[in-house]
Amino acid sequence: MKYDDTSWHSGPNLPNDLPDEAAATHTGMFLAWALLTGLGSELHVLGQSDELQRLRQRKVTPGQFFLLVCSGKFLDEDLNAEGNAFAQAYFELDSGNYLGDYREFLVKGLPSEYHVADTWTNFEKLKPVLDRRFANWRRGRPIDASPNVKVTGPGDLPEDIEEKIATDFGIAETPGIAMRLASFVGQYADRHKEAPDARTLRCIVFVASGDRKKLEEACHVSLNDVRELVVQAEYDENDERIRDFNEPFGTL
Repeated sequence: MKYDDTSWHSGPNLPNDLPDEAAATHTGMFLAWALLTGLGSELHVLGQSDELQRLRQRKVTPGQFFLLVCSGKFLDEDLNAEGNAFAQAYFELDSGNYLGDYREFLVKGLPSEYHVADTWTNFEKLKPVLDRRFANWRRGRPIDASPNVKVTGPGDLPEDIEEKIATDFGIAETPGIAMRLASFVGQYADRHKEAPDARTLRCIVFVASGDRKKLEEACHVSLNDVRELVVQAEYDENDERIRDFNEPFGTL
């Protein structure tokens, strides 16, 4: 199965002011993400391990890798079984969400999607979006589900919050912190007659900054006035909003 081919985007489809290589950027970004996420086939993991290592070390850009290693053709043989299942659900050019996300996060302000620069800086802008889409798909949620979901228990804790807890508190402390947040979810629901959203939990974890005492204080503040907690987490001393925890950690 062929997902994409740079020849499909060349000729009259490619703006005259761009080189032919610009037709490879959008697919190169997705393929690089897939390979670096562990969704690559043995063709890349074993057969082309040197090239994959260069990609990991960022000695080659996503678009360059796609052109040099895949000859500008994105095939099912590039991915493992899970990678192909996700690509069919998300990347498909005619029916998937990928190009919409690509345009939303990288193309705004540019003449066309082909004008996106083939850089690792742009890859880092897109990566959290792809991570979120993949996490939704793995959990059986709609791929484009909002990151600001209602949280009703530890099983609903978004992946980005789990990762932030591990980073700030340490892996050994992560289960205990997750259980404390689950307890907070119950307390919040009892008091406010609805479950807290992911934004509230992101604010709590951010304000805590790896300190269990601060975590308890943030939980207490949120139970009484969640708006005060949001101000602490998202606004600076000049009351300017500098963060938006409606979005996952890593996209800010």
